Amino acid sequence: MFLILVLALMIIAPFVNAQDTIPADRRIRYNRYGDAVSQVKGGSVTPHWMKKESFWYADNTPDNTVVYKVNPHTNTKTHLFDIPRLRKALGILLKQEPPFQGLPFEDFTFIDDAESEVKFSLGKNEFILQLDNYSIAPAVSVPEKEKNRLVAREIRQRNPLYEPGQILERLSHDKRWF
Repeated sequence: MFLILVLALMIIAPFVNAQDTIPADRRIRYNRYGDAVSQVKGGSVTPHWMKKESFWYADNTPDNTVVYKVNPHTNTKTHLFDIPRLRKALGILLKQEPPFQGLPFEDFTFIDDAESEVKFSLGKNEFILQLDNYSIAPAVSVPEKEKNRLVAREIRQRNPLYEPGQILERLSHDKRWF
């Protein structure tokens, strides 16, 4: 028994000694990285790429959504929407105050190449916003069957060899990704 105890101490002793040789600044950095969650403010960012290699993301709390546009080349972040102006225009259209304090939506789609019109949903309704003058109009709803017919017609115009049901690859706007 004594022999086993001596062997165990001989094996463990180098590891105990090695712990004391870690430099103090390295230990501080390790503790700081281990506590990284407390250093993060605001959660995660889901980038949505735009033309000209910029992107937008929604920073949302339960009742105050803000959408930022980020230019990674200039390292700048700006508001994508003028929230008071948008809320005022939407309130006039709805004839009541939109819900929450910030944007009443956190997802939208640019519907033109100039990225000057966006389509967003509020409840079961869809709207189109003109970013140059903040006019908002209800989006015209197209039945699913009609959407499919229009998409197929557009594909056939671009690719006469297209067969219905064929899987198509789509090229990104910068032509680097399928």
